[in-house]
Amino acid sequence: MRELGLTTMVRVATEAGVASDFVLAVLDTGANTTCIHRALADSLGLEATGSSEHHVIGGGNTVVSTACCAIGFFGGAIVEPLEVAIVDLGDVCSVLIGRDVLSKGRLIADFQSGVWVLHIDRRFIVG
Repeated sequence: MRELGLTTMVRVATEAGVASDFVLAVLDTGANTTCIHRALADSLGLEATGSSEHHVIGGGNTVVSTACCAIGFFGGAIVEPLEVAIVDLGDVCSVLIGRDVLSKGRLIADFQSGVWVLHIDRRFIVG
């Protein structure tokens, strides 16, 4: 079994109000931008609204499509809509949570026990 590190379940919601079921997300403190799997974006009917250059591990810099959506965490916190990269994440996860979301709160992690908590500042929570 692949070791994924810090994982959680999230929902992705479009500005049109379409939301996914809970899907696996990996918290990646090395990623600037939150990414969603192209297949998930397609299933939500999420249309690209722009593009930006991103560094991809093992692939240098590449231009990827971007779209605006909200990320909802298990427990109810929904982070305000933000621009995410639409990429092929393979079979690793459906969402990769980057520093654009992580910087909206405080991540406390105990890597020995595997227990972690992400406190999102309420200024960035919708509703």
